[in-house]
Amino acid sequence: MQINVPRHRRVSIGAMQSPAPAPCAARRDAVSRQALMDDILLTFNMGSSSLRVAVFAADAPDTPLYRLRVTLATGEVEGEGAVPAELAGFEPNTDPAELAALVAGQAAGPGQRIAAVAHRVVHGGDRQEPCRIDDDLLAELQDLEALCPLCQPPALEAIFHLRELWPELPQYAVFDTAFHRSQPALATTYALPAALRRQGIAAYGFHGISCQHVLRTLARVHPEMAAGRVLVAHLGNTASLTAVQGGRSVASSMGFSPLDGLPMGSRCGQIDPGVLLYLLDLGWSKSRLTDLLYHQSGLLGLSGIAGDLRELLAHEDEAAQFAVQYFCYRAARAAASLACAMEGVDALVFTGGVGEQAAAVREQICRRLGWLGVEVDAEANRAGSGSIDVSSSAVRVLVLPCDEETEMSRQCQDFLRAGLDAALAEMPAPVAAAFALPR
Repeated sequence: MQINVPRHRRVSIGAMQSPAPAPCAARRDAVSRQALMDDILLTFNMGSSSLRVAVFAADAPDTPLYRLRVTLATGEVEGEGAVPAELAGFEPNTDPAELAALVAGQAAGPGQRIAAVAHRVVHGGDRQEPCRIDDDLLAELQDLEALCPLCQPPALEAIFHLRELWPELPQYAVFDTAFHRSQPALATTYALPAALRRQGIAAYGFHGISCQHVLRTLARVHPEMAAGRVLVAHLGNTASLTAVQGGRSVASSMGFSPLDGLPMGSRCGQIDPGVLLYLLDLGWSKSRLTDLLYHQSGLLGLSGIAGDLRELLAHEDEAAQFAVQYFCYRAARAAASLACAMEGVDALVFTGGVGEQAAAVREQICRRLGWLGVEVDAEANRAGSGSIDVSSSAVRVLVLPCDEETEMSRQCQDFLRAGLDAALAEMPAPVAAAFALPR
């Protein structure tokens, strides 16, 4: 399906030089074992206020060589691992696309080459797997910008800028919506006329990359749990819950856009559309409504203090405490609804900044879900890592780290490997053996 929305910005892509064939392309002259064995893979996770970068050896996609998080407003860098000195800090308010180029220009060490760049793209429409970025894909993704006005534009601007500077550099898009395309029509359909539904107005779901990392981790440490009915609670500045059954997304608290579902840092979450019609009748403009829904609502709007749950937990102010209680109440309600979609729950997994670090939030949500058989060990919950349920709990409860960058790297490497395998299948066996990657 194609979303038909106004194009508020159109970067000319016709004159740009198209990238060279990907290393994974099914052509003998494009297959490079060396590119996947010795060079690096770069991941960009562009948000509205920060850029998260991770660098991986192309043949070791699960273990980053180093990571960095750049706060756009200040240029400050939080690093992990052997971050090059050239990436230790940037000018405040550096243009995000220029920042991505600065990072890419310094990411490779002496003798190294960037084999590929993977970008987190929030909305991918109906696409179900990572894609090599080309002109047609970029045009499709630009048409989706109106649905994700905070994160989609800066991610695409970074892609455009890298293409201008290094047109032969392979770039891939990993979509937050892709994991949810397995949801049944009952979960994704809105009760609207068919003509509108044919235009792509449906529930898409988000935070899919985070969910996939959780499921990949579960499959490694608790395979029987990963095959069951899992609620993934991605709680952070943005937040959603996802119902996963048999490793497939079956329902999500988010819908057509990342505004829906739980109240978030400054986003409203679920709201009666009648409220918006009322405000329109009062003369509110689209831009004023957009600012209200994305920047002035959620926990910030409720508390009048801050949008960060961890900061609100430290306040004794009544409005701050109400905002925390409201968030936990809405999260528990959403969890109960998603449990209905799976006809039960075997495991509840908390992830994301709040999900991993705010024991009080986990405790409140789990207490409200006690009727489902959720029982949490207080000491384990305070520790906040791994299993935090008691042995008698009917539902397993875990805290697992969110690592979207590693999941992006893994998906991109799998995509590259699949293309390489297709090319090897066309080669004589002795030649193919020389190119084959270790498993």
